[in-house]
Amino acid sequence: MSYEVHDTIINLLFNELQREPLEGFKQPTMNQLAAADREIHLRLAERTRSGLPLGPSGELPLDKWVPEVLLLPSVMWLLMPKQKALVADKPTAGNPSANAGPKRTQPPPDRKVNPKNGKFDKFKNRRGSKTPMPVQLRGGTPVDAEGRAICYGFNLGTCHEKGCKRGRHVCCHPGCFSAAHSFLNHDKAA
Repeated sequence: MSYEVHDTIINLLFNELQREPLEGFKQPTMNQLAAADREIHLRLAERTRSGLPLGPSGELPLDKWVPEVLLLPSVMWLLMPKQKALVADKPTAGNPSANAGPKRTQPPPDRKVNPKNGKFDKFKNRRGSKTPMPVQLRGGTPVDAEGRAICYGFNLGTCHEKGCKRGRHVCCHPGCFSAAHSFLNHDKAA
């Protein structure tokens, strides 16, 4: 296709992205634009299955089909703004039934909030969770008694870094956590 015809596709997509949405609707997303762009090119491919011959006066093969494809409902439907989620009215002091929903004052029990940065701490409650372990370390634990991560490489004998970022260099045998030996040498050290 010629530059001018390709520019019509780009202009359509950018105009839809920048268009002010109607009240109660969201602005089209980049994912919607990408889906519409794919649909445009799929429809162009369908129309040119027999080949890409030049037009009678030398025009490029896709120049003829682009205006028709841009008007297809399957393309325009993908660019439609999506409706915003309906938000319930704010509860008022005079309407106790509006306050009927339970309020959550604490985080869920399985996730602990770190007081330093207010984020959820991934490693706090890891003892009960299933963490994939290397086959050689089956029976070991991925965290120590305080919930800190343990380096699998140290326990396999492959990590020798002093300041390892993968975890502590201690034995991952449950209850051991000794820095003197690895999981593979646990039976020899005991």
